[in-house]
Amino acid sequence: MKRYLLPLLSLLALIASLTACGGSSGSKIEESIDKSYRDYETDEVRSAINELIKTDKELGVSVALIADNRVVFAEGFGLSNIETGESVTADTSFWLGSVSKPVVGVALMQAQEQGLLSLADHVQTLLANDDQVELSLPHTYPLLLAHLVNHTGGISDPASYACAYFVGDEFAERYSLANSLNDLDCDEAVPVDLAGYLNAYLSETGIYYSAEDNFLDVEPGTTFEYSNIGTALAGYLLESQSGRTLADFAQAHIFDTLAMDNTSWKLSALDRANLATPHVWNGQSMNPLPIYSLATWPAGGLRGSANDMAKFLLAIANGGELPADSSIGSSKPTAVRILEEDSVDTLLTPQVSTVDGYDIGVLWVTLQLPTGRVLVGHDGSGPGAYSYLFFDPENNVGIVMIGNGNGNGIEEYSTDFNERHYELIDRLLGHAETLGDL
Repeated sequence: MKRYLLPLLSLLALIASLTACGGSSGSKIEESIDKSYRDYETDEVRSAINELIKTDKELGVSVALIADNRVVFAEGFGLSNIETGESVTADTSFWLGSVSKPVVGVALMQAQEQGLLSLADHVQTLLANDDQVELSLPHTYPLLLAHLVNHTGGISDPASYACAYFVGDEFAERYSLANSLNDLDCDEAVPVDLAGYLNAYLSETGIYYSAEDNFLDVEPGTTFEYSNIGTALAGYLLESQSGRTLADFAQAHIFDTLAMDNTSWKLSALDRANLATPHVWNGQSMNPLPIYSLATWPAGGLRGSANDMAKFLLAIANGGELPADSSIGSSKPTAVRILEEDSVDTLLTPQVSTVDGYDIGVLWVTLQLPTGRVLVGHDGSGPGAYSYLFFDPENNVGIVMIGNGNGNGIEEYSTDFNERHYELIDRLLGHAETLGDL
């Protein structure tokens, strides 16, 4: 049912002007009324986003809304770089942080469909013939891939996890972002390629290895502990079983399939001029950060655009299939499937409930807003960047919201920051419901 929010006087004026023209059919009046509602709703969306940018001193934001199995709004706001003055668009590539994790989940389910691995596989067995990463568990309990993807693997992120952020080439000249921003004491000689970093952390010969600090003293599958290292290991297991990196696997089976042209784990695959530069607020002004990378990139190193991630979200919300003509201005005649419905059910079905009140499936989170709206997806953050990717299965609406300004260095965003953004998400999804009816 349409939620008619257009002011009554404006609506009456519109009808009067149409009927005065003579010869206007009822369908034309209906189309004009729908356009006015659509214009009103999109103006309300723009106003709400601009208000948030001002409140949180954000630099740039890109938002896409989905409803009724299609994208109903996609726009950029603010700047992608304060020094160049480049504007954000719905196709600007942002650092997505932990919104990378739902993509890892989909790739793993695709690999399971292809018979490359199974969530029920033992991690030790999957690594048995791998000469890149050694897993030195301080216990004899079985560790399953299923444990890694619902954060019950018993692997902890260390206090030194910030050392995983770096600037430069992973195999050549580089420096630690954490050392430059927060004056930490990260060892610049530690490898920052995925296998090298995981081995430094998980192998008893690694420089970051600690049986006490890196692992919980519990049986895997029994205790929730959010783990970026565990997710990175899950992504690496796909590589060890498929013979190709997660980045290449996802490119072939997700990004190319869905025509996600501005999304990649590989910085070299993206147009540098189209990247949103991360920015941090120093108390007086927004300051750009260098374009950085992450050693544990499956857990948080994906870059993508609002338009691209809306396609991805649509496909999952629609049972694994991106509907035809689902994007704004699209003339795509056929639907595209990236996962079977049974795999999507496994992906999204909660396996673990956390003390914070949200549930975990295969790297997909289910949570409830204070208004009672239930969302499925993930949020993310990084130095000078944040992201939200969620859909509301009951009302068939969803949102992608990504930004490149706020925060302090590598620290997480405050509870207040998240609360304001979730309030806005709830509000924008209400507008999406109306836009989906028009």
